[in-house]
Amino acid sequence: MPQKTYKLVVLGQSSVGKTSILEQLVTGRHVVGSAMMPSVEDIYECWVETEKGPKERIQIVDTPGKLSVALAKHYILMADGAVLVYSVTAKESFDFVVQLRKELDLQRGKDFPLLVLGTKTDLVSERVVDNVSTAHWSRMHNVRQFEVSVGERESLREPFRYVVTRMAYPMSRKFLSTGGLRNQPDRQR
Repeated sequence: MPQKTYKLVVLGQSSVGKTSILEQLVTGRHVVGSAMMPSVEDIYECWVETEKGPKERIQIVDTPGKLSVALAKHYILMADGAVLVYSVTAKESFDFVVQLRKELDLQRGKDFPLLVLGTKTDLVSERVVDNVSTAHWSRMHNVRQFEVSVGERESLREPFRYVVTRMAYPMSRKFLSTGGLRNQPDRQR
């Protein structure tokens, strides 16, 4: 039986670094500071190691730079998971992530595998998005948040490992809140 290919969609405003993240994650060949053209749509296929050990086959959709919430709906409905990307140098990009999260909740529910990814952390003097505020928002909405620099390829692996694990091994909030199988009564065999 062929292994399932999971679809992961990467959503965010133009110029937040979606394509740069994916080029660096998948090929390791992104040159930080290089000129980038706005994406129309790209698809990357790769294997991502999960937190449970095995690698899963992933098709990552790099969405257009000119993404609207209405267009995001199309990508959300076809995906098994999502990465919502903002730049720490652009407040409006985080505001857009907040809108995308609301749309995800409407379209796919609160248990849909996703994470929020802040980029450009190496641009310390240009930072305008406070990580304390974004961390608070993430906790309030039960979304895992990471901040990365594209120049540090290793920093990109953990977020993708996290979301792919949730795609391949889904667990409901109820299951997690009860402690999983530990709190289940012993079954008769």
